[in-house]
Amino acid sequence: MSTGLRSSATLLLSKKAVLLDQFGVLHDGRKLYRGAGDAVEYLHKDLGLQILIVSNSSRRAGGALAGLEKKGMDIGSIADVITSGEVTASALAAAPREYAFREMRRCVHFTWGSRGAISLDGLDVEVVGRDVGSADFILAHGTEAVGTSEGPSECSMEEMKRLLAEAAERGLPMVVANPDLVTVSGPQLVTMPGTLAKYYENIGGGIVHRMGKPDPRIYLEALRMLGLEASDVVAIGDSMEHDIAGAVAMGIDSIFIAGGIHKQALMGEGDEGAVDEGVMAALCAQFGCTPTLVLPWFRC
Repeated sequence: MSTGLRSSATLLLSKKAVLLDQFGVLHDGRKLYRGAGDAVEYLHKDLGLQILIVSNSSRRAGGALAGLEKKGMDIGSIADVITSGEVTASALAAAPREYAFREMRRCVHFTWGSRGAISLDGLDVEVVGRDVGSADFILAHGTEAVGTSEGPSECSMEEMKRLLAEAAERGLPMVVANPDLVTVSGPQLVTMPGTLAKYYENIGGGIVHRMGKPDPRIYLEALRMLGLEASDVVAIGDSMEHDIAGAVAMGIDSIFIAGGIHKQALMGEGDEGAVDEGVMAALCAQFGCTPTLVLPWFRC
C-alpha cells in the first residue's frame, strides 16, 4: 500500500488539478496535521497542479483560506475554495431561484451556537424559530442551536429530532448545508447536519437536498471553476461516504486518506499505524465504492 503522495506521482502527473478536502486531511479542525503544508506545496510547486479546496463546511467559502492561514498554512499554493455552505447560499440567493427552491422562504434553521452561528444575510429567507407549522422548509447548517430573530437559541439533538418529526408530518423539504455525518475536532468526532438529514429520511420526511459531497452539484461547480473535465482532476478526502463515493459517482479518480474520520477503525491509536486492509475492504463494500489509491496521511 502507498505511504505518501510521492508514491502516487504516476496518478497525480496525469492530472491538472486536485479537489482537496480539508477537515481530516489538512487539519483536525484545530491544528494542521504534520506534513500537510509540505504536501500542498509538493502538489502545486513540484507537480504543477491547481489546488481547489472542496469542503462540506456549512460556512461560506470566503473565510476558509483565512482559517487555514490562521492554522499556519501557507495558502499561496491554493487556487480557490468551494464549500457546501457557499453552494447552499448561491441556491437560496439566486433570482430567479431554480424550481426546487422557488417557494422556500420561511425556515426552521438549525445552526451553530458555541462554534459560531451561520449568517443568512442576503439569502431572502426568514427564520421562524421552533414554529415548524409556519415554515416552508428546514435549513440545516449546524447541530447546536435553532436560529431565531434574536439570534441562535441552544437546542439539543433530541429537540432537533422532535422538530424534524413535526416537519416530517408536513412533508417539508430539507436543505442540508453540510452533508457530513461527523467531522474531526481534535481527538473527537463532532456530529454534523448530515446526521439530521439521515434521521429525517429514516422517519419519512420530505425531500432532502444535500448541497455538498457526495451530491454532483458541488463537483460540477468545482469543475466549472477550474474549467476542467472530470478526467483532469483527482479528489483527495477522508470520508468514504462523501469524498470517495461522490468522486466515484462523478468518474473522478480519488485518493483516500485513512487518518481522518475512519482512523480509529483503520489504524487504531497513534500517528504511524498501518492501514488495516481487511477493514478497508469492508468499508469499500459498505459504501459501494473503491478509491483509486489509499494513503495513511496527506503527506509527501
